[in-house]
Amino acid sequence: MLPEAHLAFVRTDRYGEGGWAPQPLWERARLAVLAFTLLPLRLFLALGCVAAYYLIVRISTIIPNEIIVRRIVTVFGKLWSRACLFCLGFVHIKWVRVGGSNEPRSTKRRSVAVVSNHMSWADILIQMARYFPAFVARDGTQNLPMIGLISRRMQCIYVDREKKAPAAAAAAGTAVGAGSAAANGDSSSSSCGRPLTPDRAAAVAAAGGDAAGAPAADVGGVSGAVKRRMLLTQQHPEQELRPMLLFPEGTTSNGRYLLPFKTGAFLAGVPVLPTIIHYHTSSSSSDDTHCSTTARITAAAAVAAAATAAAGLAAFCGAGAGTATAAGLAAAGVAAVLGGSALMGVGGVSPTWESIDATRHLLLMMCQPFHTVTCYELPLYTPSPAEQADPRLYAANVRQYMLQHSAQVAAAAAARQQQRSGKQLQQQPAAAAVAAAGMPLLPSPGLLEDKREYQAGLRARRKEIEGGKCFTAQQLFPTGSSSSSQGATQQPKKQR
Repeated sequence: MLPEAHLAFVRTDRYGEGGWAPQPLWERARLAVLAFTLLPLRLFLALGCVAAYYLIVRISTIIPNEIIVRRIVTVFGKLWSRACLFCLGFVHIKWVRVGGSNEPRSTKRRSVAVVSNHMSWADILIQMARYFPAFVARDGTQNLPMIGLISRRMQCIYVDREKKAPAAAAAAGTAVGAGSAAANGDSSSSSCGRPLTPDRAAAVAAAGGDAAGAPAADVGGVSGAVKRRMLLTQQHPEQELRPMLLFPEGTTSNGRYLLPFKTGAFLAGVPVLPTIIHYHTSSSSSDDTHCSTTARITAAAAVAAAATAAAGLAAFCGAGAGTATAAGLAAAGVAAVLGGSALMGVGGVSPTWESIDATRHLLLMMCQPFHTVTCYELPLYTPSPAEQADPRLYAANVRQYMLQHSAQVAAAAAARQQQRSGKQLQQQPAAAAVAAAGMPLLPSPGLLEDKREYQAGLRARRKEIEGGKCFTAQQLFPTGSSSSSQGATQQPKKQR
């Protein structure tokens, strides 16, 4: 039996743990065709989106008014993020606003921090398309071509993973609005490349720096930098600083569980906006509630575009007309034959990663013509005085708040699904009705050390497979909560 703390990291899609599950011939043929047609097309379009937005950000640096620049960067940033998601196959993304009892629907929920469950690299793009927030990034990100300028304009906090400290100017100078000179990479006169005004010097000091623009000592490490940024955003709303995007779990899970929250996101004691991301996969039972006929038609159009691209690519490479037509018909034929729910419906691959090889994960994700995502924006959570004084209590209560809302959302979705199908609510037990809409988030005791232990078990099993030992399919690719081979490679977990 798998330990309870490991269940939150098990992949549950058709490709099994580690993406090693054996696939039928038609699935391997589908992956081969789309790897040479849809995948390069998507990467090319996504790169084009990044280049276009980079030009917009670069041009915006000539505008002297920093507030106007931030607004331009935000508006086009949201459009750019959504375009990138579309190019990568996230065609159907629906945001559901879970309303408060005394809150008008027209009220905009503004917060200095957005907290979310964490499953995939796509989580960041999805949140960017909605809020375009700042987030904690690796120190080397600011030096990357194109991405570096974009991340600086997003006011990211850069972290040196080796030193466990915020990078030099990002935690302080960027927090108060690096100017156009800083965006251009000029740091001759100050940390932002322009003379320091008294107002800006005070803002830098509030962010933890000194009057010269240099950051203060690393008090509290990354958590301290995040806390200072959140307090600065709340105290200076006129600067229109971006909200922080925080994943308090500290690592990724498979989307069915919510891990214990770390306290770094709650040290400032300010209100946060909880959100829940739910990726629909073929393993999600009947949770294709949001996968309408229109969405399926859109996915079919995407596959048709891949067929056209295959024909065009063959013609561009100098192939004859017959070869080009055959390439297009091959892709179209695969799309027609495999037009079931695994291809056109809610998707057959889970975006969950880190428990699968990165290259294989990218291949499976890019070769899936259509991904469906439903996101839930919960009411703003305002901490009590006791929670402000105790970050651990605050973190635990926000986690429980998200668990309760996920159960309510699942129950409401099940009720709507039953009503549409003409069934009476009394015909099905409440628990079955909730399960019919997709499993709600469940509490998990799993921590990062449990994830590493689970990954070590996967690697050990993989070595046994490559060593030529024989196992049954259930042993190699368990789909439930038990695995006989897992128990053979793991030591009993100590009592918590």
